[in-house]
Order: sequence, then C-alpha cells, then structure tokens
Amino acid sequence: MHIVVKDLWKVYRNNIVALRGVSFELVNDKLVILAGPNGAGKTTLIRIMDGEISPTKGYVSTNGLTPDEARLRGLFGVMPQEAQLHEYLTVREYLYYLALIKGLSRSDARKEVSKLIEDFMLH
Repeated sequence: MHIVVKDLWKVYRNNIVALRGVSFELVNDKLVILAGPNGAGKTTLIRIMDGEISPTKGYVSTNGLTPDEARLRGLFGVMPQEAQLHEYLTVREYLYYLALIKGLSRSDARKEVSKLIEDFMLH
C-alpha cells in the first residue's frame, strides 16, 4: 500500500480552516494512529482520504488511485466508531459479519478474523 497526501487544505464556509498544508507518505503495511485534540482536523483528513468530501487544495492518492477509485477497489475504507451493528456482538463476531458482507466464504472469514485479532492483539 502506498498512500500520498500532498499539501492538503480544507477550508469550510466562513473561512474556517480544517486542514492547512498537510503532507505525508505511507509506504507498505503500517499501522497509523491519528491523534490530536478535538478540532485538529483528524476526521476531515479521513473524510478526504476516503473520498467522502473533496479538499479545497491538494492531492491524495492510494496506490496511484483517487480516493473514490481506492474505496471502490476495496483499498481504503472507514469504520466510524458510531457504526455499531449490535451492542452485544463480540469483536470476533462483528469482524466475522463484516468479512461475510465483503464476500468471503465462512471458512475464509474465520481465518481472516483470527488473523486480524492476532495481528492487532484483540484477544
């Protein structure tokens, strides 16, 4: 995976600047954590990277694709914390459900979920 964000700006109505010249490059499989106070621009950045909103200025690409193309090809996706399937599902059950929606067989879904749980130490 290769993600490039270059000179990204987002200015909302009334000249509210949410992002000011953000640039970075991520290469290969890395876990990235966006941290900062409320209003720092984290959600705006993710919404632009996912193609939900357009930047005022700047460029985003994932493997050379636009945000919309990357999302359609399954290279980039977002799961907001508010997206709750059911409050009583375990992490394993929830991930399994999402894997089935993605089109994995039951066997492949179980394997993929076990790998994710192990990789991210969710057990």
